[in-house]
Amino acid sequence: MKPLVPVSPGTRVVLGVSFFVLFVAVWAAATFGGFVSKTFLADPVTMLRSGWMLLTEMGFAEDIGMTVWRVLGGFVIAAAIALPLGVAMGAYKPVEAFFEPFVSFARYLPASAFIPLLILWAGIGEAQKLAVIF
Repeated sequence: MKPLVPVSPGTRVVLGVSFFVLFVAVWAAATFGGFVSKTFLADPVTMLRSGWMLLTEMGFAEDIGMTVWRVLGGFVIAAAIALPLGVAMGAYKPVEAFFEPFVSFARYLPASAFIPLLILWAGIGEAQKLAVIF
């Protein structure tokens, strides 16, 4: 192992899988060995059972699908507005001078700061959720 020497694709896969095997092994040892209370950390078998129950009996797949839809929808809306605006700002200095103060201000605000305003403006339905992602 030398600094900055590339890793072969096969070795990369083996190392990546090894991390997860080691992670689950340490997790199992900590929970099954009684080092961590089940109140604070469930064991891997319990997690698999609970995950399977969520997917098969409680409609969790629909929830996952709705979340993916919201993220993709917000991304598509943002891209549809941001790409033309970014090209226009890069190509035309008056457009950049007009939008730059707002863009620079809004860039560093956390998305969670917009949630109360978006609830007031868009309600609590799908439009508000898409607006948060946007």
